[in-house]
Amino acid sequence: MNLSARALQVATRLTAELELMAASNPTSACLNPAKPLGMVVNPSGQVSKVSSGGQAEALGLSPGCVVVGLGGNAVGSLAELKCAVAAAKKAKVASVALTFTDPKRQARAASRVAFLNASASAEAHRLAEVNQQKSSRVQSGAVYIFH
Repeated sequence: MNLSARALQVATRLTAELELMAASNPTSACLNPAKPLGMVVNPSGQVSKVSSGGQAEALGLSPGCVVVGLGGNAVGSLAELKCAVAAAKKAKVASVALTFTDPKRQARAASRVAFLNASASAEAHRLAEVNQQKSSRVQSGAVYIFH
């Protein structure tokens, strides 16, 4: 494999890995704790339903997302989320960061990583064949120079 093919593979794989890392990190978005969140959360903190037009939908939450924090504090259950929202309301905070993970986003990123890796491998193989053909033509003396 020549240098340009290898460089392409490495660059593509790094891009793919960065996308996957970004998708694996939780997302934070600001919400108003005084307004209804517009979502149903099961006891483990996973969103099971999102109301159309509610804050949760506007923040990008969807069923399957998992709430992991509120206001910089870890949240591991529905009970902890309720306590954190109540504390924010009591403190009359106008906006608080809701942190969540999105398994669908992670799955899309993983699919993209697989696609990019396969594409990079195919392109590297193609470049290697082109370079092999060029090398064969030079060795056989079939080099054409056009002016």
